[in-house]
Amino acid sequence: MNNKFHGFTLSPRASDLINSVQQGRKSQRVSDAIEWFFDSPVYGKERDDQGEWTGKFVLSSHGAPVPVGLLENIEKLQERLNRNHLEIANLRMKQVGLLENIEKLQERLNRNQLDGASSRGVKHHRGKKKWFKWRE
Repeated sequence: MNNKFHGFTLSPRASDLINSVQQGRKSQRVSDAIEWFFDSPVYGKERDDQGEWTGKFVLSSHGAPVPVGLLENIEKLQERLNRNHLEIANLRMKQVGLLENIEKLQERLNRNQLDGASSRGVKHHRGKKKWFKWRE
């Protein structure tokens, strides 16, 4: 067996508990308890980026996520990241369209001002002329 010796002190409560275990099994019980504490999956509180509880319970190991829980979190974050990339791409396409519309409108306004539209009459929807000047 490759057992390693560790010398440490126990709290009074832990010492009382381990003293109640039969001779020859104490090291094994302490080893089992340490392995259980770090390896057994339990449910813990899910926390957001600020450390606030989200109201959900997730698979964890006494406060530290187990690998399965970490993989699930990575998958969720990857999905969220993909959605954000798509949303950013859509917003950029809308921005390009808006910029093109602004350029076209500006070109029209400039063309109308160069053609003398500011002093020319524009027909009203009933055929009458309505006189106005462009405000600068």
